[in-house]
Amino acid sequence: MARSKKTTSATHHTPKKKKTGGGLLLTIAVVAAVMLIGFLFVSHSNPDVEKRSLSEIVSEVIPKIPSAEKASTKESDLKEKAKPKQPVAKDSDSNQNKVQHKKLSGSLAVVVDDCGYDLEPVEILSALPIDMTFSILPFKTNSSAALKIIKNNGQTPMLHLPMEPMDAGQASETRMVSVAMTKEQVQNYTKEAINSLPGIKGVNNHQGSRATSNPATMRAVLEVLQSKGLFFIDSRTLAASVGYKMSREMGISTGFNSRFLDNSSDVDEIKKQIWAAAEIADKYGSIIVICHARENTAKAWSECYKEVQGAGIKFVPVSTLLT
Repeated sequence: MARSKKTTSATHHTPKKKKTGGGLLLTIAVVAAVMLIGFLFVSHSNPDVEKRSLSEIVSEVIPKIPSAEKASTKESDLKEKAKPKQPVAKDSDSNQNKVQHKKLSGSLAVVVDDCGYDLEPVEILSALPIDMTFSILPFKTNSSAALKIIKNNGQTPMLHLPMEPMDAGQASETRMVSVAMTKEQVQNYTKEAINSLPGIKGVNNHQGSRATSNPATMRAVLEVLQSKGLFFIDSRTLAASVGYKMSREMGISTGFNSRFLDNSSDVDEIKKQIWAAAEIADKYGSIIVICHARENTAKAWSECYKEVQGAGIKFVPVSTLLT
């Protein structure tokens, strides 16, 4: 017997569409109708009330949408507020940033070497209202000009006498006092260098580790200084230098360098060395130090001399600290 085929009918449910905005439109219509009825009632009962159109009433009920310009302005304001605030640069010379130093005392004699190259640092340093001593290299293009600037600013000029370093390859000058010279050669060169800078008060050595540690060479130089009434400052480029000891033995006014302030060209580091020298002056009563006629050295002194002086340090010409 043939089986009858079962037929199944699939029931398809069509999803109902959600109403979009129907409720909102109905609400607006109701509110408008209520307002209109109230308006008609009030206007009818009180003829003095100003008559307004339906659109005016509706505009009061439905808030206005901000304009595109105002919206963009608010958006930009929000973005501006969201930006991270940049730190405000503080004035390095403000009182808040000044380091407070303890009160000091003592005398500081500053010798400025290598005058005769760049004139600008010489002009800046010699114009500062503190005593300094300026040592000038001979036979340079700007040697005479540097001497004139130093004298005009009332500062003490010296001769920065080129002398042979321990490593001849490190010599910065082609003409210098060397250990290979005879006594006569040493003295002739020394006299020539002194005479090229009229009015100098003393001499210190430029480089010269080999020459200043050689007794015969050093005596030949000092005899010339003695004959001309000049003092000698031993730059102490080498601890074995005999310049200071021999000067005292010969009765020549003398002193020696205790610290180089600008081995580093960094302005802040130079300032640290200046303050270190001030501390030594405070501890021992006085100190002679050497720096150079360089741009950053001039900048460092210009920025800190007032504070050093204000702390109690007295700046003096090197001639006042000689023995």
